[in-house]
Amino acid sequence: MNILFLLLAIALFIALVLKNVPIVIATILSSIFLLLTQQMDLYDGITATYMTGFGDYVRDFFLLFMLGALFGKLVEISGAANSISTFIFRAFGDRFAIIGLIIMGIILTLGGVNLFVAMFTMYPLAMAMFRRADIPRKFFAAAYFVGCVGATMTAPFTPSIQNATPTVYLGTTVAAAAVPGMISTVLKLVFCTAYVMWVVKRAKNRGEHFEELEGEAPATEVGKESSGPSVLASVLPMLVILLVLNVAKQPIVTSLLAGIVAAFVFYFKHMPHSLKEISAEVQDSVFSGLKTISITAAAAGYGAVVAATPAFQEITDFVLNLDGNPLLIAGIATMLMAGVMNSSSGSMAIVCPILGERFLAMGVNAEALHRVIVVASSTLDSTPQSGFVCNILNHSHTTHRQGYWHVCVVSVIAPIVETLLLIPLCAMFGLA
Repeated sequence: MNILFLLLAIALFIALVLKNVPIVIATILSSIFLLLTQQMDLYDGITATYMTGFGDYVRDFFLLFMLGALFGKLVEISGAANSISTFIFRAFGDRFAIIGLIIMGIILTLGGVNLFVAMFTMYPLAMAMFRRADIPRKFFAAAYFVGCVGATMTAPFTPSIQNATPTVYLGTTVAAAAVPGMISTVLKLVFCTAYVMWVVKRAKNRGEHFEELEGEAPATEVGKESSGPSVLASVLPMLVILLVLNVAKQPIVTSLLAGIVAAFVFYFKHMPHSLKEISAEVQDSVFSGLKTISITAAAAGYGAVVAATPAFQEITDFVLNLDGNPLLIAGIATMLMAGVMNSSSGSMAIVCPILGERFLAMGVNAEALHRVIVVASSTLDSTPQSGFVCNILNHSHTTHRQGYWHVCVVSVIAPIVETLLLIPLCAMFGLA
């Protein structure tokens, strides 16, 4: 019965966000429902469990969100977003603008850039491109997930946390099951890219257009050659972030600070020189960062409540005691835990030490197990109540009703199919 009430709490959250109830309120209402139905103390559940999860997230990521939002704002107001989008638009054209955006996401995340920083950086570039190509903004989230998540989070050789986590428990490397892993990644990338291009074309044929928002650059100003720094000057601050992060091996916050300083240096001539204007833009970026982190922190608070319930322990016990094909069980267990926790890395932290030890003792190939768990972790972590999903939809001014289905196709359905495909692929290459 506890598990049924947990599923109902998730359904309540989904229903609330589809009705455009603010995410923070939806998490609190869902948490209250869950606490009452699990017969837990309501006051402690909200003031202690929920707020601890909320506060811990803000403490750990506040600077990252603030600096990421500020960097994205500098890219936007300087015209650097326009310059880069002009270059990409000319290289790929109207028809293939989505491919250019996806490639940009792959490059940033392969360079080790945090997913949130990539979001703040790519959003102004994407809006400039979408405005040119007249692509509805609701497709930004799906395109972002294809490039920044689908292509680089689970593929062999990538530096993502998800790809590195199993190495600790299974004794593997980030190149585990390289051949079947690359085959499945490429197939998924091709499908997801084709899907996004298809739905964009269908929407445009139906008469949908890019929607201007108050405060964004008007369409008449986009595309002027003099509207921003050169392409080289525009990308240099982004390269600074990558170099400080990967070569100097500095934390992401330090890397962002270096990128912001570089942005002021290379973009200065093209930025507003009025103190009042600069202050207004900085204030706007701070408010954007606060709004963004509050949404993700609220989801973290809700996740803390879920993890404290008896239902969570029941699901964990059930998942970790499944029987059957080891790779299939590992995949299913990781998917279910990712869905309950709304976290890919969190699901692996539970599955890897327990199932890893159990299956390795049975002689299951460690590389195949590594790759299946990594890919499976990227499935149900992207359900509607996921903090990251809520965040990126909110940041792109898109409701769940408008944009979530496309995210679901590329970041839930496609990875599930990839997980199922990986098992015979591993067997084909002698890894299962």
